[in-house]
Amino acid sequence: MLEKSSECDVWCKLNILLYAGKTEETIKETLEWLKQNKFKGISVNPFILYLNGEETKVFIDKIKNITQMDVDIEGLYENGYSFIDLSSEITSQIAKDKCKKNAENCMQRQDYLDLKKICYTRRN
Repeated sequence: MLEKSSECDVWCKLNILLYAGKTEETIKETLEWLKQNKFKGISVNPFILYLNGEETKVFIDKIKNITQMDVDIEGLYENGYSFIDLSSEITSQIAKDKCKKNAENCMQRQDYLDLKKICYTRRN
C-alpha cells in the first residue's frame, strides 16, 4: 500500500507511539523500517498515562509488569496524566527527546510544511 501510495503521489502520515517495553534495540528496528518505507510525515509521541477511573490501577499494574518501573502516581493524580518510563533503558525524558529527534530525522522540512498547510489552511 505504501509503495502504491507513493507511486500515485498520495501522501501518507504515520503516527508512532513509543510504548512501554520499548528498548534502544526495538526503537532502532522501527527507525530502520521507517527508512525503508516512504511517508510524507511522521509524528512520534511518548507514552502518556491518563487517569481513567478504576481502570487506571489495572493499567498501572500492567505497565509495571512490562517495564519493571514505578509509575509517578502522585504526578498522575495531581496532573491527571503522567509520562511513563518505557523501560530501564529509556526514561520518560529520554523518550521525549527521542520523539523529537526521530520525527526530525524522518521528515524533511518541506514535508512538514506541506502537511501543516493542509491541516491549517481554510479550504473552499
